[in-house]
Amino acid sequence: MPCINHPQRAEDWYCPQCSVGFCADCVDVKMFGHVKVEVCPKCRDKVLSVAQYQPPAPFWNRLPEIFQYPFQDDGWMRIMVIGFVAVVLLGLAQIGMMMGGIIGLMGAMGLRIIYSGLVISYFYLVISKSEAGNLKPPEWASISGINDLTWPTIQFMLTTLVVFMPVVVFLFILLGVSGFDLETFAAMLKSPAVLAVLGLLGLVGLAILPMGLLLLGVFRSVMNAWNPVIIFGQIMKIPKEYLAALGFMIILETASVIVWIALRFMDLALGGGFFAGVIKYFINSTVDFYFLIVAGHVLGYLAYQCRFQLGWWHDTREPRPAAPAPVAPEPQVHPDLFEGFRSLKGRAFERAEMSFQSVLKDEPDNPEAARGLFDLARERGDESGAAFWGNKFLNLSLRRGDVAGAHTTFQEIRNAFPALALDPRIMIALAKGLREKENYYEAATVLRQFAVSYPDDSRAPKALYQCGEILLKQANQPENARKILEYLLQRYPSTELVPHVQNLLKQIPAP
Repeated sequence: MPCINHPQRAEDWYCPQCSVGFCADCVDVKMFGHVKVEVCPKCRDKVLSVAQYQPPAPFWNRLPEIFQYPFQDDGWMRIMVIGFVAVVLLGLAQIGMMMGGIIGLMGAMGLRIIYSGLVISYFYLVISKSEAGNLKPPEWASISGINDLTWPTIQFMLTTLVVFMPVVVFLFILLGVSGFDLETFAAMLKSPAVLAVLGLLGLVGLAILPMGLLLLGVFRSVMNAWNPVIIFGQIMKIPKEYLAALGFMIILETASVIVWIALRFMDLALGGGFFAGVIKYFINSTVDFYFLIVAGHVLGYLAYQCRFQLGWWHDTREPRPAAPAPVAPEPQVHPDLFEGFRSLKGRAFERAEMSFQSVLKDEPDNPEAARGLFDLARERGDESGAAFWGNKFLNLSLRRGDVAGAHTTFQEIRNAFPALALDPRIMIALAKGLREKENYYEAATVLRQFAVSYPDDSRAPKALYQCGEILLKQANQPENARKILEYLLQRYPSTELVPHVQNLLKQIPAP
């Protein structure tokens, strides 16, 4: 198709919002973090490269890959570890139940919540990574405290409760109608009409539960997952795809129940006991964890597959047929990089950190991921983290020749953390790069800041000398040069640079 502004030229970019194409000269560029992103000149939304865009295959066409997904890389080890953890934690929980009493019951409940937190946290992570288009299972979720183990389980349980709230409300109404008499209430539950209503409400809850869990896994916000208007609204955008995913979820749950029944028969056949219990917990937990990973991947990939209809990504509106690939396609930006900056903007700090770390795992020299982690540390007020990732970004940017980007971040670090000590080697390299780019005043400023920050460094006198030389000969600031050079003589009277400093001072006109 031709460019809308230049009919004689073929389109290079397509705007889903405006449904028009543009050539390379028509699109504008804005910075997404430090990543250059092409945007539509009309609506300012991100445009899609017609050379790179390929619509994702429906998840039902990827069934072999979906069932193999949990075993990629070291996935089988992850599943085995969960099995051993289940044997320990659930076994101890069973002992607590047998002990009875408040302490035993509370201990058993706590152990089960911790185990569920481990499993459900990973389930959320699978959803979020798959929704971002990442088709490999993620590493373990980071656990920094007891809240990271308990809160995912609480979110999961409350979301399930909210989804089935119509059933709860209906039962409460029946209880009120019965005058809170349990015998009358039990008799009412046997009514075919009451059972039909309960069954219908239960089916509705079961049908919308996957979307609630998907919203929870993607946005990690219970407000979205608890809002029936949002849930039904998202389902109605993709009814066919969602029904297919729902049917797949039902098949997985049916298989899980069959395994559970088989293990119960095995337990009875072995006569119960310790050995049978260990086998039961191990097999049941590994199978359940496998099915949960598959379910999370299907839900996350469903959102990725239907991102145009759902509009969850900032660059999506309506799908567009794929165009023929060019001979030399442009390099792709790591998908987790956009996810990291999107999460950082939404203050989902944990998710942003995992996304940036995922980029660095695949691309250790990616400066934008380091920049994202610096921004994250700055938002958190983490001075040590800002120092580490700021130095990392500066180093990677200078190695790639991005002197301007490095200098911008350097100034941001100095403004946010004035007392922060940066790597002296990086400061000297930055000053050198700025001087080569003919940014003389900026180079002199960095050299002066280096000498002030590291007055005892053996390179400090030379840095001050170069600062004065630049101000005098290249930045046309003789008075500032005089002050720097006079300070140099006062601070370092025995430096071997004294003759050179005095020679420069003679070249400065008298005030």
